[in-house]
Amino acid sequence: MDTATIGIDLTAVDTKQSKNNILRNISIVHIDGIGLRVGPPDPGPSYQVSEAVIEKIYFDDVKTGVLQVNLQTANIHYRSVDVHDFSEYGMDFRGGPVKMTGCTFVNQGTAKADVRVRSSESSTGNLALEAVFQNNYHESNNPAYIFCDGPNCVAGDSIDEQGEWRVFPTSFIGVRVRSTVSGNIIDYRHAGSLNLIGCSFELINQGQNGFIYVAPPVGKRVQVASVGNFYDRRLNPGVKMLFPPVPPFPEPPDFGEVSVLANDNPTGVSEPGFLIADHTGLFSLWEKSGKLILYKPNARLQFFNTAGAITFKNDPAAQTTQLNAVTATAGRVVSLPDASGTVLLNSTRPEVCGSVFINPPLILSGQSGDGSASASGLAAGNACACSPAADWGEDLVMKYCNAGPGTLNVRIYNAGGDVDAPGQTVDFCCRQ
Repeated sequence: MDTATIGIDLTAVDTKQSKNNILRNISIVHIDGIGLRVGPPDPGPSYQVSEAVIEKIYFDDVKTGVLQVNLQTANIHYRSVDVHDFSEYGMDFRGGPVKMTGCTFVNQGTAKADVRVRSSESSTGNLALEAVFQNNYHESNNPAYIFCDGPNCVAGDSIDEQGEWRVFPTSFIGVRVRSTVSGNIIDYRHAGSLNLIGCSFELINQGQNGFIYVAPPVGKRVQVASVGNFYDRRLNPGVKMLFPPVPPFPEPPDFGEVSVLANDNPTGVSEPGFLIADHTGLFSLWEKSGKLILYKPNARLQFFNTAGAITFKNDPAAQTTQLNAVTATAGRVVSLPDASGTVLLNSTRPEVCGSVFINPPLILSGQSGDGSASASGLAAGNACACSPAADWGEDLVMKYCNAGPGTLNVRIYNAGGDVDAPGQTVDFCCRQ
């Protein structure tokens, strides 16, 4: 059928509903349009098309394999559907819930996407509802799944979708994607939660990169759950989750809020305006109001990185401050006090400790005498604490010690008769 615009139209007629249909073991090929349309007339009276099983349907050389329309289309289960060599979409869902199991998409050309799930369009008000994709396989030269917000999401497509209206969850379970080109594998811009469970996202060619791209509508919060997935890093640079925008800092555009609750990725929860960017190996957390909240209920929040450091930068042109954690040989606990103040570091007030031998001169009764010894690292003005290893004598008392350039000075007071005090070892610690 080289000139047909629709191969099969599963629809409602007049005022009658269309239910409990089964389409099985059909090949639909060479359609310059839509292979299978599912749903009542749109626009037109909405009579329900529901409770259908579409199974083992083969599409080849079509513009779009399946088009599902209208909110009255419900409980349609697509099972073991194969779509090959399509020019626009393998499946396009414009209305109703989406349920797909064990479907295959293989495209050697370049289409807009294997699967498109639409939010409300300003022209019709229709939108897809909850979506479950289970055990599908993709091997194409285009994105596997797209969920648009606003016009021009797809090149050449000016439909103005309102991504904020689709608040229903989208779940991928056991889906495998083998991408042949760089770019977004999943392009998700709707307001509903996104769940990725046990999926594989693979790259076929060396030098490719691929993204699970999540950009919520402005002012909306999206929860992403990623559990037990495989993100292919065998071919550099590999597959990553990408939460735009990437820098420049500190004024990224407002993409709303993202919270990540995952086994595969850091856990993050924030107030509105929270943004995450993962690019070129960098995981960045951005929050325009100046607050960042990391939260993991009833558990410790852990940071793991091979450099063992956290870097702070409060201005694009400023230098960085790096907080290092030395590799621990045992479990360590560092506690901050319940008080306000400034943390003083030994790198800002270097401390020099050691021992020197002080041999004071003859000290007359009621007089003081000074002794000194070389001590490397000391400078004039250092504050020092000193303690002799033993008494100098019954009447000799050490009054104080101080530092000079490379020298420790000790003053001793004689409270008794004239005495030539013996030398003693003096322990000291001095700071700037």
